[in-house]
Amino acid sequence: MNRKIDNILIGILWLIGMTLGTCFWFNVRFGFNLFSATHWGYLATQQATRQPVSFWFYFSFIAATFITLFGLHLLIRPHKRNIKVQSATHTKTPIAPALTPQPMAQRPQTNTQPSYAQQTQSAQPIPEATSSIPLSRPPRLNIAPSNTFSAATPTPIATQMPTQSVTPSAQSISDQTTDKLHEIFSSAGYVIKRAPYINGIKMTTLAIGTNEVLYLVATNIATHQMQSCTNKLNQIFSDTLDGVEINVHPIVLQPTDTQTQQSDILTFNTIDTLREYISQHRNPPLPSDDDGNFDAYSDYISTVIEYIGKL
Repeated sequence: MNRKIDNILIGILWLIGMTLGTCFWFNVRFGFNLFSATHWGYLATQQATRQPVSFWFYFSFIAATFITLFGLHLLIRPHKRNIKVQSATHTKTPIAPALTPQPMAQRPQTNTQPSYAQQTQSAQPIPEATSSIPLSRPPRLNIAPSNTFSAATPTPIATQMPTQSVTPSAQSISDQTTDKLHEIFSSAGYVIKRAPYINGIKMTTLAIGTNEVLYLVATNIATHQMQSCTNKLNQIFSDTLDGVEINVHPIVLQPTDTQTQQSDILTFNTIDTLREYISQHRNPPLPSDDDGNFDAYSDYISTVIEYIGKL
């Protein structure tokens, strides 16, 4: 609505300016006042009696009309915004101190049963670490190993984990959590994208909406780790976009730390509370004058996901 009002005001201003300019030209060049009824009557008499009228008089009318209409079209026509990823290189800021997690042995245990993160590690085979993965990378507690990324080096606490079987399996629990998160955001009108690895941590869900909104969800990590991932994503947006702001909303489901110092990170202990929050913040429908802006935004996020996975 604001854009339409702006177009109306700009169009009125353009018409007033062109009218004044045309009046000035006809007064100076032909001595003809466009707002004088006497001058128009004299012109009608000249045409009725077939008196010669200057060719440039008619040409000035045609040129002024064309310039007015063409300029008005350029001002109020929809402008499609193209979002492109620039190939400019940027220096990476060392973030190792922010990513160093506390040993799991020092975390307070609130119950006698093994945590969801411990069950995930005990139920999954731990592949050998490759030389391409830094040893300082924090362990991915709730993510199953994939073909692209190998699991982090096991911590000493792995030898102390209980060997009891988990029903259902940890892999099934992880898949069920991801499916529930996708269902929550899809039912609220958001578009689900492939969840990337950021700083060696696998995100659980990435969803986008109108007005350049992006929800980034991770499970079973510390809030300071999520803050580092959010900062890296915002840095990429800042380096590749000019004049477009992406509204990133980071969410941590079942955070591993007891206190949250970052005010811009949302934390939820259960999926039900997250579902209630998203249902209250549904994605608004696309405006009628979108003109492909959301499709360009969606393609840009897909490109960023591919790019950040190669860092």
